[in-house]
Amino acid sequence: VPFCKGLDVIQQAQSGTGKTATFCSGILQQLDYTFIECQALVLAPTRELAQQIEKVMRALGDYLGV
Repeated sequence: VPFCKGLDVIQQAQSGTGKTATFCSGILQQLDYTFIECQALVLAPTRELAQQIEKVMRALGDYLGV
């Protein structure tokens, strides 16, 4: 899996297929929680999508205890 090897990833698939949860969980697993600087950047084409991604990222982070 390219993402787990530290490579860049571009995802494209139909809506409702789990893209957001997939890359959010991958990002959260790769972070070094002792390092407080920016370690990942997620780009979204609209503010609304960015807010949806933030919601998923926070929910998964809460579930994982980070």
